[in-house]
Amino acid sequence: MTYFCAELRHSRYASPLPIREPMHDDPELAQARNFLNERRQHAHMLMRRRESTQSPSGPPIPGLDAELAAVRRQIEQLYTRFPALRADAAPRPI
Repeated sequence: MTYFCAELRHSRYASPLPIREPMHDDPELAQARNFLNERRQHAHMLMRRRESTQSPSGPPIPGLDAELAAVRRQIEQLYTRFPALRADAAPRPI
């Protein structure tokens, strides 16, 4: 049996992909990490849009600022519920 497994590992029938290590993350934490990354990207996109469309002397754009505030609030809620996310990430101003 050992011989067969060794041959299979080097044969053309062996999987070209490495075997994944088991996940040590809690599934909820992993999902929260993905959602946090999406929220950060969305906040960054909103800040770029605000910088490109808002004039320095003009009034703030209410819809854009409200959406950015909602995204920031969601990020803070993720940090509150999953403190490990704050430890994982380097501090980023958003």
